[in-house]
Amino acid sequence: MHSDEMKELNGGYSKLSVKEKRKHLGRHLWEDFVENSSLHGLHYVFKKRPGLQRFIWLILLGFMFSLFIWQTSTIALKYLEFDVTSSIELVTEEEVKFPAITFCNFNKYRKSFIKDTDFYKVIEKAYRLYENENNSVDWTKYPKVNDLNMTTFIYEVGHQMDYDDKTKKGMLYYCTWKGEICDKTYFKPTFTDMGLCHTFTPEKSNNNNVAAPGKHSGLHLKMSVEQSEYIGFLEFSAGLKIRIHDPDELPLVSGLGFAVMPGSHVYASITRQRTISLKSPYKTMCEDKKLPGVKKYTIAACYEVCKQTYIAKTCKCQPFYMRDIKYKPCNVKQYLSCVFLLEEKYSSSLDSHKCECSESCDSMKYDPYLSYGSFPNVASAALYSTSENTTLETFRTNMVAIDIFYEDLNYKSLRQDPAYTIQSLLGEIGGLMGLFLGASILTWTEFLDVAVMMILTRLGIHK
Repeated sequence: MHSDEMKELNGGYSKLSVKEKRKHLGRHLWEDFVENSSLHGLHYVFKKRPGLQRFIWLILLGFMFSLFIWQTSTIALKYLEFDVTSSIELVTEEEVKFPAITFCNFNKYRKSFIKDTDFYKVIEKAYRLYENENNSVDWTKYPKVNDLNMTTFIYEVGHQMDYDDKTKKGMLYYCTWKGEICDKTYFKPTFTDMGLCHTFTPEKSNNNNVAAPGKHSGLHLKMSVEQSEYIGFLEFSAGLKIRIHDPDELPLVSGLGFAVMPGSHVYASITRQRTISLKSPYKTMCEDKKLPGVKKYTIAACYEVCKQTYIAKTCKCQPFYMRDIKYKPCNVKQYLSCVFLLEEKYSSSLDSHKCECSESCDSMKYDPYLSYGSFPNVASAALYSTSENTTLETFRTNMVAIDIFYEDLNYKSLRQDPAYTIQSLLGEIGGLMGLFLGASILTWTEFLDVAVMMILTRLGIHK
């Protein structure tokens, strides 16, 4: 209502009390709104018309408004379910960064380094392959064994990568990276629950990208598992455990790696899949937490850190392979009598309720497809064994050939998107408002505007 009209009304009601005048002004504001409102059918209800006609329009308007509320609540609940849809895209790259590859020998301690030590006598009693064996240790007989620095000790007694032609010791017999000779400097020592492992890191030469698939653009190794160094009561199997992973991820070799055995030629062709998930409130509820000692969050790393924390808290110490758990280092007694037992008995199915681990929001998974051949063939084995001045059987029971390469430079991108977005919600609500009421968002603004004006008029603020 215009200000001139308001003044005219004020003049017409000059004989009324202030309260009655405000009441009449408020009524005129409402009548003016009803007359000009864009909400369909409203003026048929409030304007002076036959009672039956006004009643019918009231029923119709109420029915349409009920339908609008019902449908709006339905789609609002649909939105609040926060469902996701997945789309798969094939992404091609001209150059691809080569992943990190961690190698662990099944044997944790080299026998020649510990054979005549107290540590050997202790593990001979502590470790067991059968449940009915006696594994009690009289620690009073070995007072100095706990003086060992476990980290230094494990590094010294673990299998090393450098191969010595004279002693025939060491694992890395031969290595090429993209067709060029590589050596032990391409590998860095890594501690895991399997002992001393070694991670291939070609970043040292700024040569960690590959521009073509196939084994000629990958890593080729001939390695010795050094079975002469194995300790029989520790491990039944012989060979290597290998894990292909992102350089910033934990090398979870024992739980997620694949095994290769001596006397075989293993071809591991790598395919990749990237998964991009949605954070809360969507159902995937992905999260990139900060984990102690971990650069890149993964759900597997989260469970591993949870397990390690549980072991550290229970044993009141931190084993050599754990990362920043903030406990003192374990001595030999603590490691063998507590940590080792918990490693064997810990079950994620029993303790998973203590681990709050969600999916990572952006992860790249490296899947190796493995194929095998016999290595070497009989003629080559005889030739190698003669040139190496060793027996044919010794050569074939120790050597393994490994080729690791990209199958192609494409990767699958699995992206999760909201199944129902806020734009979809507003669009459907707008459609329902137009369908049932012939209204828009500005219509509800009109209601708000007249309500505010009527309140201000009754309070005497607006005149």
